[in-house]
Amino acid sequence: MKFRFLYCFALIVLLLAFTVEGKLVRREYVADNIQTEEISTYIIVLKDSLTQEAFDTKISTLTTLIGEENITQVYRMPGFRGLAANVSNSLIKKIEKDDAVDYIEKDSTVSIN
Repeated sequence: MKFRFLYCFALIVLLLAFTVEGKLVRREYVADNIQTEEISTYIIVLKDSLTQEAFDTKISTLTTLIGEENITQVYRMPGFRGLAANVSNSLIKKIEKDDAVDYIEKDSTVSIN
């Protein structure tokens, strides 16, 4: 019960930190030379060795970094935990350096003929 209270309190503090006058702040990416940066859908897979608490914390951190509106799916299956999101190439390079990330793949459609 104590952990749940602390977890909810931390989540509320995080949410309030990213709001202005009760409205969520949208992240805007400004590319160099006024060119738009390519945004693609990536699957970010986290390491199996993460505890459930560490996994939940990392998902929360990535959601804050990427933006909840850009998260398309969260995977919570044994052996495959992570998320799919629309992310800029520069941000994906930063996420790749995270120790909790096992690997990142560009999402694509596969067909068998």
